[in-house]
Amino acid sequence: MARRGRCARVTIAWSQHLAVVALLVLDALARGMRVRALVPMPLARAVGVNLCADAVGSLTPGQIGADPLRFAAFHRSGAAASACLAAFVTEFGASVVAIALGALVLSALFAGAAAELARRLAVLGSPSSALRAVGFVVVPAALSAAAAMRFRHRLPPGLVHHARDVWVAVRRRPPSLLMTVGGLTLLSLAARTAILPVLAAGIPGTRPSLLIVGSYLLLLGQALLPTPAGAGGVELGFIAGFSRSLPVGAAGQLLLLWRFYTLLLAVAVGGLMLARAGWLRRPLMVSPGTRDRVGAEVSAPRGA
Repeated sequence: MARRGRCARVTIAWSQHLAVVALLVLDALARGMRVRALVPMPLARAVGVNLCADAVGSLTPGQIGADPLRFAAFHRSGAAASACLAAFVTEFGASVVAIALGALVLSALFAGAAAELARRLAVLGSPSSALRAVGFVVVPAALSAAAAMRFRHRLPPGLVHHARDVWVAVRRRPPSLLMTVGGLTLLSLAARTAILPVLAAGIPGTRPSLLIVGSYLLLLGQALLPTPAGAGGVELGFIAGFSRSLPVGAAGQLLLLWRFYTLLLAVAVGGLMLARAGWLRRPLMVSPGTRDRVGAEVSAPRGA
Protein backbone atom coordinates (compact mmCIF):
# COMPACT_ATOMS: atom_id res chain seq x y z
CA MET A 1 0.00 0.00 0.00
CA ALA A 2 1.14 3.54 -0.65
CA ARG A 3 1.94 5.55 2.43
CA ARG A 4 -0.44 8.36 3.34
CA GLY A 5 0.33 11.95 4.10
CA ARG A 6 2.05 14.75 2.26
CA CYS A 7 2.65 14.20 -1.45
CA ALA A 8 6.07 12.75 -2.10
CA ARG A 9 8.43 14.33 -4.61
CA VAL A 10 9.87 11.92 -7.16
CA THR A 11 13.62 12.35 -7.60
CA ILE A 12 15.23 10.71 -10.62
CA ALA A 13 19.03 10.47 -10.70
CA TRP A 14 20.93 11.72 -13.73
CA SER A 15 22.17 8.18 -14.31
CA GLN A 16 18.56 7.05 -14.69
CA HIS A 17 17.82 9.78 -17.23
CA LEU A 18 20.94 8.83 -19.19
CA ALA A 19 19.92 5.16 -19.08
CA VAL A 20 16.48 6.05 -20.46
CA VAL A 21 18.05 8.11 -23.26
CA ALA A 22 20.28 5.13 -24.05
CA LEU A 23 17.19 2.89 -24.23
CA LEU A 24 15.51 5.33 -26.62
CA VAL A 25 18.63 5.39 -28.82
CA LEU A 26 18.72 1.58 -28.77
CA ASP A 27 15.05 1.46 -29.78
CA ALA A 28 15.60 3.93 -32.62
CA LEU A 29 18.63 2.03 -33.91
CA ALA A 30 16.87 -1.34 -33.71
CA ARG A 31 13.88 -0.06 -35.70
CA GLY A 32 16.16 1.70 -38.19
CA MET A 33 18.17 -1.49 -38.72
CA ARG A 34 14.90 -3.37 -39.21
CA VAL A 35 13.87 -0.96 -41.96
CA ARG A 36 17.32 -1.13 -43.54
CA ALA A 37 17.12 -4.93 -43.62
CA LEU A 38 13.87 -4.71 -45.61
CA VAL A 39 14.40 -1.60 -47.76
CA PRO A 40 17.96 -0.72 -48.85
CA MET A 41 18.90 2.71 -47.51
CA PRO A 42 21.42 4.33 -45.17
CA LEU A 43 20.80 3.65 -41.48
CA ALA A 44 20.69 7.37 -40.68
CA ARG A 45 17.89 7.93 -43.17
CA ALA A 46 15.90 4.95 -41.89
CA VAL A 47 16.19 6.21 -38.31
CA GLY A 48 15.27 9.76 -39.35
CA VAL A 49 12.18 8.70 -41.27
CA ASN A 50 11.05 6.56 -38.33
CA LEU A 51 11.45 9.50 -35.94
CA CYS A 52 9.37 11.74 -38.20
CA ALA A 53 6.75 9.02 -38.47
CA ASP A 54 6.73 8.65 -34.67
CA ALA A 55 5.83 12.32 -34.33
CA VAL A 56 2.96 12.07 -36.81
CA GLY A 57 1.78 8.72 -35.48
CA SER A 58 1.67 10.02 -31.91
CA LEU A 59 -0.87 12.62 -32.98
CA THR A 60 -3.16 10.20 -34.84
CA PRO A 61 -5.39 7.39 -33.47
CA GLY A 62 -3.73 3.99 -33.40
CA GLN A 63 -0.62 5.63 -34.96
CA ILE A 64 -2.31 5.40 -38.37
CA GLY A 65 -0.47 8.47 -39.61
CA ALA A 66 3.00 6.92 -39.29
CA ASP A 67 3.10 4.44 -42.18
CA PRO A 68 1.73 6.81 -44.86
CA LEU A 69 4.57 9.22 -44.05
CA ARG A 70 7.13 6.41 -44.11
CA PHE A 71 5.74 5.14 -47.41
CA ALA A 72 5.99 8.59 -48.99
CA ALA A 73 9.53 9.13 -47.70
CA PHE A 74 10.84 5.71 -48.76
CA HIS A 75 9.10 5.83 -52.15
CA ARG A 76 10.41 9.32 -52.91
CA SER A 77 13.86 8.10 -51.92
CA GLY A 78 13.79 5.59 -54.76
CA ALA A 79 12.36 2.43 -53.17
CA ALA A 80 9.66 0.64 -55.16
CA ALA A 81 6.12 0.99 -53.84
CA SER A 82 5.72 -2.79 -53.60
CA ALA A 83 8.98 -3.10 -51.67
CA CYS A 84 7.84 -0.45 -49.19
CA LEU A 85 4.46 -2.10 -48.63
CA ALA A 86 6.05 -5.54 -48.33
CA ALA A 87 8.37 -4.13 -45.67
CA PHE A 88 5.38 -2.79 -43.71
CA VAL A 89 3.59 -6.14 -43.92
CA THR A 90 6.70 -7.95 -42.71
CA GLU A 91 7.14 -5.47 -39.85
CA PHE A 92 3.51 -5.90 -38.84
CA GLY A 93 3.80 -9.68 -38.79
CA ALA A 94 7.00 -9.50 -36.75
CA SER A 95 5.37 -7.11 -34.29
CA VAL A 96 2.37 -9.39 -33.78
CA VAL A 97 4.65 -12.37 -33.09
CA ALA A 98 6.89 -10.31 -30.78
CA ILE A 99 3.93 -8.94 -28.81
CA ALA A 100 2.44 -12.40 -28.37
CA LEU A 101 5.79 -13.88 -27.37
CA GLY A 102 6.41 -11.05 -24.92
CA ALA A 103 2.99 -11.54 -23.33
CA LEU A 104 3.62 -15.27 -22.90
CA VAL A 105 7.05 -14.73 -21.35
CA LEU A 106 5.87 -12.04 -18.94
CA SER A 107 2.83 -14.10 -17.96
CA ALA A 108 5.08 -17.03 -17.14
CA LEU A 109 7.73 -15.03 -15.27
CA PHE A 110 5.47 -12.57 -13.44
CA ALA A 111 2.12 -14.33 -13.13
CA GLY A 112 1.47 -12.82 -9.69
CA ALA A 113 2.14 -9.27 -10.85
CA ALA A 114 -0.06 -9.75 -13.92
CA ALA A 115 -2.94 -11.01 -11.75
CA GLU A 116 -2.55 -8.11 -9.33
CA LEU A 117 -2.58 -5.57 -12.15
CA ALA A 118 -5.70 -7.21 -13.57
CA ARG A 119 -7.46 -6.80 -10.21
CA ARG A 120 -6.45 -3.15 -9.97
CA LEU A 121 -7.54 -2.37 -13.51
CA ALA A 122 -10.90 -4.07 -12.88
CA VAL A 123 -11.91 -0.97 -10.91
CA LEU A 124 -12.13 0.85 -14.24
CA GLY A 125 -15.26 -1.22 -14.90
CA SER A 126 -17.21 0.51 -12.13
CA PRO A 127 -20.02 2.91 -13.21
CA SER A 128 -18.15 6.05 -12.16
CA SER A 129 -14.97 4.94 -13.91
CA ALA A 130 -16.96 4.00 -17.00
CA LEU A 131 -18.26 7.56 -17.23
CA ARG A 132 -14.72 8.90 -16.97
CA ALA A 133 -13.65 6.46 -19.67
CA VAL A 134 -16.33 7.85 -21.96
CA GLY A 135 -14.94 11.33 -21.44
CA PHE A 136 -11.26 10.38 -21.71
CA VAL A 137 -11.39 7.72 -24.44
CA VAL A 138 -14.63 7.52 -26.37
CA VAL A 139 -15.00 11.24 -27.09
CA PRO A 140 -11.41 11.68 -28.38
CA ALA A 141 -11.81 8.45 -30.37
CA ALA A 142 -14.94 9.85 -32.03
CA LEU A 143 -13.13 13.07 -32.89
CA SER A 144 -10.20 11.07 -34.29
CA ALA A 145 -12.54 8.96 -36.41
CA ALA A 146 -14.18 12.10 -37.77
CA ALA A 147 -10.78 13.50 -38.72
CA ALA A 148 -9.82 10.22 -40.42
CA MET A 149 -13.02 10.30 -42.47
CA ARG A 150 -12.37 13.91 -43.37
CA PHE A 151 -8.93 13.18 -44.87
CA ARG A 152 -9.45 9.63 -46.19
CA HIS A 153 -9.50 10.76 -49.83
CA ARG A 154 -5.89 11.95 -49.60
CA LEU A 155 -4.48 8.41 -49.52
CA PRO A 156 -2.43 7.47 -52.61
CA PRO A 157 -4.96 5.94 -55.06
CA GLY A 158 -2.60 3.31 -56.45
CA LEU A 159 -1.78 1.45 -53.25
CA VAL A 160 -4.38 -1.27 -53.72
CA HIS A 161 -2.99 -2.20 -57.14
CA HIS A 162 0.27 -3.31 -55.51
CA ALA A 163 -1.39 -5.97 -53.33
CA ARG A 164 -0.36 -8.92 -55.48
CA ASP A 165 3.24 -7.71 -55.82
CA VAL A 166 3.38 -7.18 -52.07
CA TRP A 167 2.19 -10.73 -51.36
CA VAL A 168 4.80 -12.16 -53.75
CA ALA A 169 7.57 -10.10 -52.12
CA VAL A 170 6.55 -11.16 -48.61
CA ARG A 171 6.50 -14.84 -49.60
CA ARG A 172 10.00 -14.51 -51.04
CA ARG A 173 11.52 -13.25 -47.78
CA PRO A 174 14.29 -15.68 -46.73
CA PRO A 175 13.98 -17.19 -43.23
CA SER A 176 17.22 -15.54 -42.14
CA LEU A 177 15.79 -12.11 -42.94
CA LEU A 178 12.59 -12.86 -41.03
CA MET A 179 14.64 -13.98 -38.02
CA THR A 180 16.65 -10.76 -38.16
CA VAL A 181 13.51 -8.63 -38.36
CA GLY A 182 11.92 -10.56 -35.50
CA GLY A 183 14.99 -10.20 -33.30
CA LEU A 184 15.23 -6.45 -33.90
CA THR A 185 11.51 -6.11 -33.13
CA LEU A 186 11.97 -7.92 -29.80
CA LEU A 187 14.96 -5.71 -29.00
CA SER A 188 12.95 -2.56 -29.69
CA LEU A 189 10.02 -3.78 -27.58
CA ALA A 190 12.31 -4.73 -24.69
CA ALA A 191 14.06 -1.34 -24.76
CA ARG A 192 10.79 0.59 -24.57
CA THR A 193 9.40 -1.69 -21.87
CA ALA A 194 12.47 -1.04 -19.72
CA ILE A 195 11.95 2.73 -19.65
CA LEU A 196 9.37 2.79 -16.85
CA PRO A 197 11.23 0.37 -14.52
CA VAL A 198 14.42 2.42 -14.99
CA LEU A 199 12.62 5.68 -14.17
CA ALA A 200 10.97 4.16 -11.09
CA ALA A 201 14.11 2.53 -9.71
CA GLY A 202 14.69 3.73 -6.16
CA ILE A 203 11.15 5.02 -5.53
CA PRO A 204 9.83 3.52 -2.26
CA GLY A 205 7.14 0.88 -2.73
CA THR A 206 7.97 -0.02 -6.32
CA ARG A 207 8.03 -3.65 -7.44
CA PRO A 208 10.09 -4.40 -10.57
CA SER A 209 7.77 -7.21 -11.68
CA LEU A 210 4.72 -4.95 -11.43
CA LEU A 211 6.49 -2.17 -13.31
CA ILE A 212 7.68 -4.45 -16.11
CA VAL A 213 4.25 -5.96 -16.72
CA GLY A 214 2.53 -2.58 -16.38
CA SER A 215 4.99 -0.90 -18.74
CA TYR A 216 4.38 -3.59 -21.35
CA LEU A 217 0.60 -3.13 -21.13
CA LEU A 218 0.90 0.66 -21.29
CA LEU A 219 3.00 0.44 -24.47
CA LEU A 220 0.30 -1.71 -26.04
CA GLY A 221 -2.30 0.84 -24.94
CA GLN A 222 -0.34 3.64 -26.59
CA ALA A 223 -0.39 1.76 -29.90
CA LEU A 224 -3.82 0.12 -29.85
CA LEU A 225 -6.27 2.43 -28.08
CA PRO A 226 -8.38 4.45 -30.56
CA THR A 227 -6.99 7.81 -29.44
CA PRO A 228 -3.71 9.56 -30.28
CA ALA A 229 -1.00 7.76 -28.23
CA GLY A 230 -3.76 6.10 -26.20
CA ALA A 231 -4.63 9.44 -24.58
CA GLY A 232 -7.03 9.05 -21.68
CA GLY A 233 -7.02 5.28 -21.44
CA VAL A 234 -3.27 5.10 -20.79
CA GLU A 235 -3.47 7.71 -18.03
CA LEU A 236 -6.41 5.96 -16.35
CA GLY A 237 -4.62 2.62 -16.54
CA PHE A 238 -1.39 4.06 -15.18
CA ILE A 239 -3.03 5.64 -12.13
CA ALA A 240 -5.23 2.60 -11.46
CA GLY A 241 -2.29 0.22 -11.78
CA PHE A 242 0.38 2.02 -9.78
CA SER A 243 -1.19 4.56 -7.41
CA ARG A 244 -1.73 1.96 -4.66
CA SER A 245 1.89 0.88 -4.49
CA LEU A 246 3.59 4.27 -4.80
CA PRO A 247 3.91 7.19 -2.35
CA VAL A 248 1.11 9.76 -2.50
CA GLY A 249 1.49 11.89 -5.62
CA ALA A 250 4.37 9.83 -7.01
CA ALA A 251 2.22 8.05 -9.60
CA GLY A 252 1.23 11.30 -11.29
CA GLN A 253 4.81 12.58 -11.39
CA LEU A 254 6.10 9.27 -12.71
CA LEU A 255 3.36 9.27 -15.37
CA LEU A 256 4.45 12.71 -16.58
CA LEU A 257 8.08 11.62 -16.80
CA TRP A 258 7.19 8.42 -18.62
CA ARG A 259 4.93 10.26 -21.07
CA PHE A 260 7.70 12.79 -21.70
CA TYR A 261 10.18 10.13 -22.73
CA THR A 262 7.79 7.84 -24.61
CA LEU A 263 5.62 10.51 -26.28
CA LEU A 264 6.51 14.19 -25.93
CA LEU A 265 10.20 13.75 -26.74
CA ALA A 266 9.35 11.76 -29.87
CA VAL A 267 6.89 14.43 -31.00
CA ALA A 268 9.47 17.19 -30.37
CA VAL A 269 12.39 15.47 -32.12
CA GLY A 270 10.28 14.20 -35.01
CA GLY A 271 8.57 17.56 -35.37
CA LEU A 272 11.91 19.38 -35.62
CA MET A 273 13.08 16.91 -38.24
CA LEU A 274 9.86 17.36 -40.20
CA ALA A 275 10.42 21.12 -40.14
CA ARG A 276 13.68 20.43 -41.97
CA ALA A 277 12.30 17.62 -44.10
CA GLY A 278 13.90 18.51 -47.40
CA TRP A 279 16.15 15.46 -47.05
CA LEU A 280 13.05 13.25 -47.21
CA ARG A 281 12.67 14.16 -50.88
CA ARG A 282 16.30 13.63 -51.91
CA PRO A 283 16.91 10.71 -54.27
CA LEU A 284 18.34 7.71 -52.46
CA MET A 285 21.71 6.60 -53.84
CA VAL A 286 21.43 2.83 -54.14
CA SER A 287 23.82 0.72 -56.16
CA PRO A 288 22.34 -0.82 -59.32
CA GLY A 289 22.98 -4.34 -58.02
CA THR A 290 21.08 -3.67 -54.79
CA ARG A 291 18.21 -2.01 -56.64
CA ASP A 292 17.97 -4.93 -59.06
CA ARG A 293 17.95 -7.44 -56.18
CA VAL A 294 15.08 -5.65 -54.43
CA GLY A 295 13.15 -5.20 -57.65
CA ALA A 296 13.47 -8.89 -58.40
CA GLU A 297 11.67 -9.75 -55.16
CA VAL A 298 8.50 -8.11 -56.42
CA SER A 299 8.74 -8.69 -60.15
CA ALA A 300 9.91 -12.29 -60.49
CA PRO A 301 7.24 -14.86 -61.50
CA ARG A 302 5.83 -17.13 -58.83
CA GLY A 303 7.56 -20.22 -60.14
CA ALA A 304 11.01 -18.64 -60.31
